[in-house]
Amino acid sequence: MRKLVYRLAANRDLKDIADFIGETSGDLDAGLAAADRFRAQCAKLAASPVLLGRPREELSPGLRGYLFRGYIIFFRCTDERLEIVNILHSRRDLAATLDSSDDLP
Repeated sequence: MRKLVYRLAANRDLKDIADFIGETSGDLDAGLAAADRFRAQCAKLAASPVLLGRPREELSPGLRGYLFRGYIIFFRCTDERLEIVNILHSRRDLAATLDSSDDLP
C-alpha cells in the first residue's frame, strides 16, 4: 500500500467541508462524519493496486482527480506514496482555487 500524505491545503479543505456541512445541516457530527468519509476514500485510493481518477495535467503536471460525492479529490501518486493536494467542490473555479504551493507538513 502507498503511504497516504495530505498537504496542508487538503487538511484545510477537509476542515472547510466539515464546517460547511456541520453549519448548513445544524449537526456538527454530520460535518465530522463527512470529513471521515473523505479520509476513508483517500485511504482507498492509496490502497488501490490500480491508479484511479483521471489525469488533470491541464491544472498541474502529474495531477489526477477523483470525483467523490460532488467533490474532486486532487492527488499525485508514485509507487510509494499518494499525496492528497486538495479536495474541492466540483463547481468551483478549479484552476483559480487549486493550491500549487509546496506546503507539505
